[in-house]
Amino acid sequence: MIYDGTESERLHFKQLEPNTTAASWIHRKSQSVPRNMPRVNRSSLQSPLDKPYAPTAIDIEIGLQKGTTAVLEATPECLQAMKQKIALCASQRIEELTKENGQLRLEIRYYQRMKDAMQAFFDDAKFITEQLKNTIRGFTEVQREAENDWCDARES
Repeated sequence: MIYDGTESERLHFKQLEPNTTAASWIHRKSQSVPRNMPRVNRSSLQSPLDKPYAPTAIDIEIGLQKGTTAVLEATPECLQAMKQKIALCASQRIEELTKENGQLRLEIRYYQRMKDAMQAFFDDAKFITEQLKNTIRGFTEVQREAENDWCDARES
């Protein structure tokens, strides 16, 4: 039962005969409402959620860096700019998308090259680290043997 009437109305509804539906009861109830009573149109009520949020400091910072957020896209200026962009003809849009595609390909190539360079650096650093560990281990063994030989020579 969705209808949220008063407690007495709910009790009255429960006492109705079993074949009475909530819809018919609400219909009868609405017939008893005076016609001159003003109705409230819920869509005309303004709530804070009816307006887009104002951009925050982080949204503004992202916008200054040529980025975008959902809040920035909902500003009146951005919405108006999008309407004007839609008016572009198909050939202009294709040219725009081709440029964007080229830029994205360049970006992908940049990140692939950086990944390869970082992987090579990591592999070299790992190899050098292993060599350094082995060198230190070898030095420590030679040092220990030399100290043992020195101590043995002094005791004899």
